[in-house]
Amino acid sequence: MDLPMKLKVKEKEKKALELEMEDVDYSIGDIIRHELLQDEKVSFAGFYDTHPLIRNISMRVESPNPKESLLIAIEKALKRVKEISSKAEEVIK
Repeated sequence: MDLPMKLKVKEKEKKALELEMEDVDYSIGDIIRHELLQDEKVSFAGFYDTHPLIRNISMRVESPNPKESLLIAIEKALKRVKEISSKAEEVIK
């Protein structure tokens, strides 16, 4: 049984936001970071594993509105995954 993911705000400023995501794999952070870096308003997007044996990451976003940038990036990532799922269903019959 999977435990629910938890998010904590580590730092919140006008133009920066840092979150800690518990029970999140490194690959999830990379997908979100990729989408953030497609946004020209984002001046910085990065993440790191908080500990090599624990599945937690810390993510930082810097932009004029980091909350909005993060939420848009997550929506884009979800859309991309849905596209991949749809294509896979077509190909794998």
